[in-house]
Amino acid sequence: MANRDEARAKSFTASMPPAATELKLPLLLTARPGNVGVQIDAHRAMDLFTHPRSATFTSQFHEIMYENGSLENYSRVVERTVQRARLLEDKLEKLRAREQYLLEDEAKRKQRRIQREAARQRRSWQMHQAAKRADERARETAAAITVQKVIRGALARRVARVLRQNGSVNAEPEKKKNVVSVRYTQLLRFFSDKRANA
Repeated sequence: MANRDEARAKSFTASMPPAATELKLPLLLTARPGNVGVQIDAHRAMDLFTHPRSATFTSQFHEIMYENGSLENYSRVVERTVQRARLLEDKLEKLRAREQYLLEDEAKRKQRRIQREAARQRRSWQMHQAAKRADERARETAAAITVQKVIRGALARRVARVLRQNGSVNAEPEKKKNVVSVRYTQLLRFFSDKRANA
C-alpha cells in the first residue's frame, strides 16, 4: 500500500514542469489572510497521498477546526454580526428620531402659520376699526360744525330781526347797543339750555 502511494506521489511530481517547482515560493512567504484557502489547498495537493487532511497546518492559520468544517474565526464572526446588528439598530433609531423630529417640526410650522394668519387678521380688523372710528369722528366733527353754523346763523337772524323790531332809526346808539347785548345774551342762554336738555 505504501509503495503504491509513493509511486503515485512520484508520478504526480514528475508530471509537473521543472520550472514550476523551482520558481515556487515557500508557503510562509506567500501566506496572508487573503489567500489562506489557496495555501491550504496547495499544501493538501502537495501531500495529497501521504497526508489526506492536515489539521496541524490548518491550525497555524486558524485557532481550531469547527464541527461544521468551516475555517472561519467564529468569535470574530459573532462579534461582527452583533456589531452590524447594533449599527443597523442605531441607524433605524436615528431614522425614527429624524422622522419624529420632522413630524413635530411640521406640526410646529403649521401652528405658527395659523398663529401668523390669526395675528394678520386681528391687525387687519384693528386697522379697519381704527379707520372706521376716524371716519365716524370726522363725520361727527363735520356735522357739529354744520349744526353750529346753522345755529349761529339762525341766532344771528333772530338777533337782527329783534333789532329791527325793537330798534328805532332815531334811537340813541348807546341805548341800541344795550338792547342788542341783553337780547343776544337771552337768546344764547335760551339755546344753550335747549341743547343741554336735548
